[in-house]
Amino acid sequence: MSSDSDDIPIRPRRSLTTSSRLPGANAQGGQVGPAQQRIQTGSSSGLEAESEDVDLAEAQASPDSDSEPTQGEQENTRSAKALEEESDADSTNQESEMNQTEADSQESEISQDEADSQEDEIVAEPETQHVYPVFRPVTRKQASGGSAPAAPNTFQQELEKGFHFLAEYVREQDLRRIKAKEVKNMDSAAWIKHCVSILASTPTPILAEIMGGNLAKAKIEDRNGIAKILRPHEERLNLSNGKDAPAIYHILLVDKDGNSPSANELTQVIKVLRKYPNKGEWELANKIDQMVGSDAKNRFTTDTAKQGRRRYLCDLDEYKVKEHRVQNLEEFCDALERRIQNIPQADRDKPLEAPLRYFGYGDAFTRTKCHLTHKSSNYIMGLVDAVLSEILFTAIGDGYIDDGGGFSHEPAGSNNWSGQKTTDRQWERAAKWTLKHTPYIQNLELHRKVLEKEANLPQKIAELKADTANLEEQEQETWDELEPQLISRVQDTVEASRTVTGEVNNFVDLWDKLLEETLGHESEESDE
Repeated sequence: MSSDSDDIPIRPRRSLTTSSRLPGANAQGGQVGPAQQRIQTGSSSGLEAESEDVDLAEAQASPDSDSEPTQGEQENTRSAKALEEESDADSTNQESEMNQTEADSQESEISQDEADSQEDEIVAEPETQHVYPVFRPVTRKQASGGSAPAAPNTFQQELEKGFHFLAEYVREQDLRRIKAKEVKNMDSAAWIKHCVSILASTPTPILAEIMGGNLAKAKIEDRNGIAKILRPHEERLNLSNGKDAPAIYHILLVDKDGNSPSANELTQVIKVLRKYPNKGEWELANKIDQMVGSDAKNRFTTDTAKQGRRRYLCDLDEYKVKEHRVQNLEEFCDALERRIQNIPQADRDKPLEAPLRYFGYGDAFTRTKCHLTHKSSNYIMGLVDAVLSEILFTAIGDGYIDDGGGFSHEPAGSNNWSGQKTTDRQWERAAKWTLKHTPYIQNLELHRKVLEKEANLPQKIAELKADTANLEEQEQETWDELEPQLISRVQDTVEASRTVTGEVNNFVDLWDKLLEETLGHESEESDE
């Protein structure tokens, strides 16, 4: 994947966007449990072909011009009031377009019994229920062909301790980013309760790939049974009642073989992205804006490009580039460059081990299809509806632009209207599916054992302290018993020493006397 000129978009080898539906669409502030578990696992099989013509440069600047995320708080030079007005207008455009898209893809309603019957016929894979050693993610095998190594993921270390450790760590690290009213003021206990439920419904091999791996490549190579785990969810996606199933979806920037662009290829992409907002780069912008969508050439012409209109940086009804979108694009480019600089030169022609990614929440079939056709997408790769599960997976999967790992420019969970539209019937169906096709119950049992072990820790500490106190008491008793004996022996030793000293002194005196007498006799003999 290369370019002969910096002035034209970088074309992919083929499809550069694949997506997988993940577990984790948890209830927004509702109770967590088998009956209320709002989780759907699956894969959007068959959608890759729709993104064959996605331009790599465009994919990273990605939104349709009609829409923008509903979150308007951007730290930039514009006033907060102006940004809020922009956000409100964009939100209206986004919801209107999404409603139209959903209406276009809506299947005829079927009865509850028919829906249940269709889902019941899908057989669960044994690999789904396989539980690895307690909270230790499976070791990811190196992708075939070699790849540029990913940075160490501290979230993996927390997961090895237990679900609640990971949940607490995510809250500590991402509290500054959280905007969603459903979770912003949630206390720590409620946060952990929801996150544990989300994590428990996610098969360990999938979690391992999310945290610094490549789920698309792992699925293609069926590493750790991932392809088999996702198979039932692909089948469900093809059912009429599966298309509206709530889910967390995971979109990766990879080709048809699951390979990420290399660091050197992404460097060329960054050059294109930095030129795109400039009014003088109208030819480049026009090529990008017309790349995706059957009506793109009618909506985005040479004249509109010359006037400064940019599909991914302007509103539909205006030609002025939005400054906060440009700032987000620059932030993404800066962070990606920093990430590339940390890759050794020898590895920069290899695919990234951890591709650029995006996590979102909603009706996975409709939302993913909209994304791949650049309808109702944000302008840096993807969709913006979210709840707590989106926050969790975006955090542990390194999906934010400011870290150079993904395309999320807004705080995950900022927008949640899609989740609010899901009916009780859809939630109940998702809960039933979760119990059958995820290791939810098994993981909760493992979690319980960890909690019990942790709960017993204070008792063990108390026992250790008691043992220490007993040992100290025994030491004191021993000392009390031995002290008189030691004192007596010392006294005896001192007395013996005195006796020996006296005897030595007597011997010295005797020696001196004998010496004196001897010398006296010798003197008398000499005189004679």
